[in-house]
Amino acid sequence: MLGAIIGDMVGSVYEFANTKRTDFPFFSERSTYTDDTIMTVAVAEWLLTDFLHKHDILEDCLVKYANRYPHPMGGYGGGFAQWLFRPERLVDYRTGKLSGRRVPYNSWGNGAAMRVSAVGWMFATLKETEKVAEISASITHDHPEGIKGAQATAAAIWMARQGYPKSDIAEYIMNKYGYDLTPSCEQIRKNYGWEDSCQGTVPAAICAFLDSTDFESAIRLAVSLGGDSDTLACITGGIAEAYYKFIPMDIFNYAKTYLPQEFMSVVVNLASRSAYGEVYDNHYARNGRNIPKVRVDSPKSIGSLMERQVFVFGSNIEGHHHGGAARAAYERFGAVWGKGVGHHGKTYAIPTMHGSVETIRPYVDEFITYARNNPQLTFLVTRIGCGIAGFMDEEIAPLFIDSLDLPNVFLPESFNKVLLGPYNMEHEVIPMWNIEWVRELPCDIPLTEEQYRRVCKGYTPGWDCRYAPMHINGWIYMCRSGFWLEKVRYERWDDGRYHIAEKYCSMKSPWMNILLTSYIEGYYEPNRDGLGLDVDLLRQIHEIPRGFYVSGKPEKCLCCDSRTLKEVLYGEPSERPDLSRFILGGCCIDEFSHNWECPKCHARYRDESFWNY
Repeated sequence: MLGAIIGDMVGSVYEFANTKRTDFPFFSERSTYTDDTIMTVAVAEWLLTDFLHKHDILEDCLVKYANRYPHPMGGYGGGFAQWLFRPERLVDYRTGKLSGRRVPYNSWGNGAAMRVSAVGWMFATLKETEKVAEISASITHDHPEGIKGAQATAAAIWMARQGYPKSDIAEYIMNKYGYDLTPSCEQIRKNYGWEDSCQGTVPAAICAFLDSTDFESAIRLAVSLGGDSDTLACITGGIAEAYYKFIPMDIFNYAKTYLPQEFMSVVVNLASRSAYGEVYDNHYARNGRNIPKVRVDSPKSIGSLMERQVFVFGSNIEGHHHGGAARAAYERFGAVWGKGVGHHGKTYAIPTMHGSVETIRPYVDEFITYARNNPQLTFLVTRIGCGIAGFMDEEIAPLFIDSLDLPNVFLPESFNKVLLGPYNMEHEVIPMWNIEWVRELPCDIPLTEEQYRRVCKGYTPGWDCRYAPMHINGWIYMCRSGFWLEKVRYERWDDGRYHIAEKYCSMKSPWMNILLTSYIEGYYEPNRDGLGLDVDLLRQIHEIPRGFYVSGKPEKCLCCDSRTLKEVLYGEPSERPDLSRFILGGCCIDEFSHNWECPKCHARYRDESFWNY
């Protein structure tokens, strides 16, 4: 599905400024996602959450994403925008009267085809693919040509990912849907202009794929045709990704950098649960394991399992799987009657019906150890204990905190919100399993029992605490604004105090000791007189260079001659910032704050005209 999104981003610049060349800049400063991507992601979420493929659930997904992203580049099509935002004005073409609700509007527009790519990845048979493609289109584009365009696109993606040669794909599409796929791109390009119909867009997009030699050339050919270039390239990109099974890593990295985190989460979730995941494997394989680059929520509704996926459910200790998730585990996934604990079939049972939260904790700990020792398996955790057992998410979720460093354990969205939400880490920029930790040789700070408990306990970050501690799997993690910054592990010595055994920092904070700074500034109220800190070390911490006064941004760093100075961004960004342009400077700004920083040597610069007012 990412191939379709990349096609949309590349074509976005040329939709209203067509090019008839193939040697255009692939990405530019104005390249971004459009309504094509937003609706593609919405359809994917529908597939992931609604296994009955109902129109009302699809409607909810489309409207939800449109309300979150109401003003994409190019906007939404007129008819579709009215369907999204002004349904009370819709006229039912079948009766000629105001409908008062969202109804199909007999459209043959190419919107049905541009949003369908996820359908081509999700199903094991061509028949089911075409059936669901029809459902996805007919909620709005119920004209025969609108439905045909969606089905042809999804069918081409399905055949491409199954390994059919281009000749077979072309023959099937021409015979089944009546599209003429014989013209070359050179022939189409001569007379092709603006075209927003399925019958005018889909055949041209497929021809661009048929003429291509790799993923990038497919996108370039589609854009070079002109017309509705982002939709053309979106359709072509979805098919090309499935056929070539590879997206160049520089293109892949650029796209994921400029997409909202929730879009990437849906992409990864779809890849992990689709009927075919080779492209996902190519990008995330490490030592033979699939390690997601972003944190993925466990699906809200699990109707089927891929190979090596395990359904984790709450059971009673006797293993009588009468209702709820336990019944689904027994009827669908191989749970064994009379077995209420552990791994059976494609399930893992955790008893939740026999007492308090503390009686559940040992079984959750046992599960986490099992998951850690079986990295070849992927565990999809349901909201155990939050159904028939009657517990709340806020009670059960903390039991799973030690699983946050496991890429093979997917927790429910509600659990992740409880664990990570208060720290602004729910959609962290990089999950901790992908952090490159750098070992430090720290100055030891012996802690009393009371001080150690205070550090381990942690608390919700606020204006009084820049760096919030989280205690995970024996480590204390310092996190802030979606980033993992430092981690430290303590050991208790014979003197009765806790001493630092190991300490690491991420590349986000290699030039300052956050833990020491937090102690010194009193965030954990330690007995500062009894810390025994080295005076030179304190001086080093407090005399971090404040930076150079300059007039305007320097052309290059005055210390290392680097020309890659980045602007410092303050506050709490609501979305992931562009880290190729900005450095996060913290939540507050004062007279010591700097305007620019060198990412190479960390020299800092302040605009004298700004600060000396």
